[in-house]
Amino acid sequence: MRSDEEASAIFSRAKTLCDGLCIDTDIPRRPRKVSRRIDDCSENEHEFTSAQEEWKVRSYFQVIDKAVADIDRRFNQEATDIIRTCGKILRKEKPSDDEFNKIAAQVDVPPAELKTEFELYATDEGISQANISLPGLLKHLQTSGRDNVYKMSL
Repeated sequence: MRSDEEASAIFSRAKTLCDGLCIDTDIPRRPRKVSRRIDDCSENEHEFTSAQEEWKVRSYFQVIDKAVADIDRRFNQEATDIIRTCGKILRKEKPSDDEFNKIAAQVDVPPAELKTEFELYATDEGISQANISLPGLLKHLQTSGRDNVYKMSL
């Protein structure tokens, strides 16, 4: 999505849409005022050759970069790790010690007790691997009279 080709395609579609709506897209460009300061860094003096190039650099790429950064930040949060760890537990896959510690801190249970509860749960033959869901697990525990066994993790 963040490519010159994609930016050009979007710009062309926008230009076609503007032409169809009789919106003038030829914006006069003022020549950039040349700085009088002596500067060793010529990169500061960049001048865009077209409105499309300026839009691509100043708007399009910045919006794409911001969206990607926000998505990365949102889905790399600690809550996502906790949800993944809960999924592992439901599938009877043993979480790492670090994952156990995160879950234990979240539910205010000592990690050693949470590990013991997981071992009980993982070795329970009455819980079908193919039919694991939280409501199904709770129903199984209640109907088998074993809902007190897992009181720490529930």
